[in-house]
Amino acid sequence: MNSKNVLLDKAVNERSELNNKEAFLLRDLLNGHEKYCVSRNNRLLLGVLFLNKASYEKLEIVARVKTCSGQQKYKIVRRNDNA
Repeated sequence: MNSKNVLLDKAVNERSELNNKEAFLLRDLLNGHEKYCVSRNNRLLLGVLFLNKASYEKLEIVARVKTCSGQQKYKIVRRNDNA
């Protein structure tokens, strides 16, 4: 579980690099090596953990539609956009 928590923290921290109203996939927030070396089961768990964290901690992220390959799309929704 430790490696999933590290990946989850990296993904949450990377969201600050995204623009307001920008759509993204969870894998977009991870480095190349990280997103390809994670097993399918761990990727699914990471997606669930990310969605729960975004929902319960109010990370200014909303879940959008799923892609045709079943990946969850998210969108940044900053309330105070000072940019």
